[in-house]
Amino acid sequence: MTVWLAYLEKRCYAGRNLFVGEFIMTQLFLGAVSSIVHLLFFLAFGSLTLTIFRRKKEFNFFLVPVVGFFVYYGCFEILAFPMTLLLVPLHILTIAWGIISLVVLAAAAFFCAGIWRKAAKALLKSVREDKAAATGFLILVAVQLLFAAIYNLNSPDAAYYVGNISTSVYTDTMGRYNPYTGRMLSNFNVRYVTATYYLEQAVFCQALKVHPMVQAKTAFPMLILFLCNLLYYQIGKELFSSKRKKAVAFACGVLFFWIMTANPAVGAFLYYRTFEGKAILHGLALPWLLLIFLKLYRNERDRFWWFQIFAVSLGSVTISTSSMTLIPAAVLAGTVPLLFLRKRWSLCGHYAASVIPDILVLILYVSVNAGFLRLSAR
Repeated sequence: MTVWLAYLEKRCYAGRNLFVGEFIMTQLFLGAVSSIVHLLFFLAFGSLTLTIFRRKKEFNFFLVPVVGFFVYYGCFEILAFPMTLLLVPLHILTIAWGIISLVVLAAAAFFCAGIWRKAAKALLKSVREDKAAATGFLILVAVQLLFAAIYNLNSPDAAYYVGNISTSVYTDTMGRYNPYTGRMLSNFNVRYVTATYYLEQAVFCQALKVHPMVQAKTAFPMLILFLCNLLYYQIGKELFSSKRKKAVAFACGVLFFWIMTANPAVGAFLYYRTFEGKAILHGLALPWLLLIFLKLYRNERDRFWWFQIFAVSLGSVTISTSSMTLIPAAVLAGTVPLLFLRKRWSLCGHYAASVIPDILVLILYVSVNAGFLRLSAR
């Protein structure tokens, strides 16, 4: 955080008319707006998904944003990846995705307003009934969000992620420049070309005028940590028969586990490098798969939860190319026990269909590295 503050200060003194404090506060405000708009879009995509599958009774504000997160980024991948290969300017993607997202938000407001009101009343009722659990959860989340806002990691990876967004925004292109050198690439790097979530952040930077460093290093990490805590609480409720205090205790236990596993590649990765795709995979995607399989162990034929696995597969492709092996392996680990417990070999087909996006990315990755394909960036 101190790095981008210093950068903003330098830019202000270099000729901008705004005072340093005013410019910084403006950027913080825009970053907060970006996070709130993201949450609204996640809520909209998640609400419509539950409505389509006729699962309105399962609606709650802890579950739906996580459902919406993967559906949202999965849909974005379907739009952004072909546009990237076709060398479409970023502003075209910004307009197209803005229209799609606003239409989904309007549709959700029209079809799901009643569900939102009921869920809000139920949430307020649960807070009144168990103020200790609600207070504990809010404190837990607030401490993590404060850490994400204050802490700053300076590393080559951090420079790459911020640079990728910056070059896309300021050149009005989509991943066609080397974030380190600023030179145009001859070919897209297959390790990053399918992971288009940085383009989604570039879209918000272009639309809302948020500085890329604010979006990548402050607003987005806080958003991801907030979603992680919603998910951990929901897992706790699933494991402890909807008992709120035990669910909060479980979320605290997960936090303690992440902190105590001081290896940056495991626990601390989620807090120190939240802006990286791999941190989102292990902090959000894998726990979400755990909750999904907890649901499937009760009803292995539930199409809604199998669709959620497909959404995780597609959405994770948008987050990190590492998903091409991690997600199929994780889904397999959850499916094999179901096969032996239920003796339903048709689940093999469910498994194969649910991980198709990651398998396709794996095929693309191997084809490019073997020299069979070339993804031209010019």
